[in-house]
Amino acid sequence: MADATRTPMSRGKKVTLWVVSILVVVLVAAALLAPTIYRAVFGGSSDVAAPSISQTTSATTASGSDDVSGEWSVDSGYAGYRVDEVLQGDDVTVVGRTEEVSGSFTIDGTTLTEGTIEVDVASIATDNSNRDDYFVNDAMEASTYPTASFELAEATELPDDVTSGETVSVDVTGTLTLHGVSQTVTATLDVVVDGDTAQIVGTVPLTFADYGVDAPSLGFVEVEPEGRLEFSLDVTQS
Repeated sequence: MADATRTPMSRGKKVTLWVVSILVVVLVAAALLAPTIYRAVFGGSSDVAAPSISQTTSATTASGSDDVSGEWSVDSGYAGYRVDEVLQGDDVTVVGRTEEVSGSFTIDGTTLTEGTIEVDVASIATDNSNRDDYFVNDAMEASTYPTASFELAEATELPDDVTSGETVSVDVTGTLTLHGVSQTVTATLDVVVDGDTAQIVGTVPLTFADYGVDAPSLGFVEVEPEGRLEFSLDVTQS
């Protein structure tokens, strides 16, 4: 015999329960699929190697120069950033670069007295245009801050063997201006001179918050708060 005291569920309650169930399923599916969607939209790990002195310059044509004093200007090369992400426990390295780089340097004897590098931020690109749109428009606000620059802050003595044609290393102090904020930083440079040309490879550690740049946080992906700027430049003596 049926329980006469049971109250049938109203149509409204049935609809509400059905809607809630659908929402729960959708949210669970979204949580499970979000990392897959992120990979599809923004790409995976990058296999772009860090900049280094080319073997052709340092080994094959290493003739050096007896006199590096004078003006040097950037002919070609690239600059950009490298940052790590953690996507559900997997390490993902993102590399963005541009060849829109200009700059010049002054050397007096073997003392680097002046130097400036300027980078077109809007042209920095990775292997994924969706990520690039976010980086340029949201993170870097390139329409307001179109360039980034590094300017030598103090004279730096180059190693004595800078004229040997072998790779030498030197740390230089400068002012990095990024996203409209300027900070004093130290750039580590590898340099090789071949006659009146040279290659300069450099890295600068970077903490995004120092420049008012917010790293994206999507729950399942964590962008490391620190990265580095990197560049490889071919320069010519005037």
